[in-house]
Amino acid sequence: MNTTKTKTNSGNSTISMGQHYRTLLSIGIPIMIGQMGMIVLSFADTMMVGHHSTTELGAASFVNNIMNLAIITGTGFSYGLTPIVGALFGRGEHAGAGQALRCSLLTNTLAAVAMMAVLLVLFFNLGNIGQPAELLGYMRPYYMVLFASLPFVMLFNAFKQFTDSITLTRTSMWILLSGNLLNILGNYIFIYGKCGSPEMGVIGAGVSTLLSRIIMVVVFATVFLRARRFAEYREGFFRLGWSRDLLRRLGSLGTPIALEMGMETASFSLSIIMVGWLGTIALASHQVMSTISQFTFMVYYGLGAAVAVRTSYFHGQHDVQNVRHTVTAGLRLMVMLEVEPEPSLRRSPARMVAASFSLFQLVALPRPTMQGTKASLEPIWTEMTSALRM
Repeated sequence: MNTTKTKTNSGNSTISMGQHYRTLLSIGIPIMIGQMGMIVLSFADTMMVGHHSTTELGAASFVNNIMNLAIITGTGFSYGLTPIVGALFGRGEHAGAGQALRCSLLTNTLAAVAMMAVLLVLFFNLGNIGQPAELLGYMRPYYMVLFASLPFVMLFNAFKQFTDSITLTRTSMWILLSGNLLNILGNYIFIYGKCGSPEMGVIGAGVSTLLSRIIMVVVFATVFLRARRFAEYREGFFRLGWSRDLLRRLGSLGTPIALEMGMETASFSLSIIMVGWLGTIALASHQVMSTISQFTFMVYYGLGAAVAVRTSYFHGQHDVQNVRHTVTAGLRLMVMLEVEPEPSLRRSPARMVAASFSLFQLVALPRPTMQGTKASLEPIWTEMTSALRM
């Protein structure tokens, strides 16, 4: 059993490995829940658009994959805020953290403008990349509605990374979940033409997404500007103004992460162009499986974000030993995760179901079943559970 304890900077208290595990889970689980809510929303979009029209689902598949590539790249860029705010929070410099948020809102907006320029070039060439002609009439308006929502995604990311970095992960979780419920309700109204709205199909799904993203940013900004717990951060946000050094640091930290996440995502997302060459059914199937495969990613994302928050906190205190133990605890938790999603596609057309299950075999994460793998994980599991009981 590992009973390792580490001294904090004050030298008066210790942090056991069990405490590291519990803290990572308390920070990471709300992030996981919020991000899984996004996957549930994506799945609801897929189900509702697919129920309305398989052709529209195919169009949505292409556009969603392109937009998700931009969103994930932008999310990577916004991660540059985490080590800055985490370190300031660790040192108790709350006003400086508020100033960092102000600068992040600017850099994220500029990043959104840059990505929108690239997306606009692609929009004007949709007819030149071999996509099914019957889908272009659905793709173009849906594309532009989601295109308009990208700045709000980046502004939301700035607020989210800020609150996550000061360990208030439940704030973004509740805003995300509420926004997702609002989006699903909007889907029902706009896709199917309920409550006096015209029946808009896939475009209605885009309108609902745009409105929910705007509302989530407004709510997040309102919480930050009015909640008492953010009072010290607001002082720095308004009083300290802009900082060229912070702007440079946000760019230098966020750009490599954005490129890494963007290239990793592009390896799968850009295949949607070639999938489109196979026809509408292939596009619709790709959308179903993309939604399911994202579920497993978000579980690990939540824990990874928690590790980043805690290591930034200890780094700000120059506490190298607790940085090391936080990373060790995070790696052990990730190794022990076993995720095996099981899709339910009974409402989809038969050919789309068959294609989806074929793709599912390639993207689903298998549970470790080999005897050697289990044997190698058993000591880690025993040590971790023992530490959590402490």
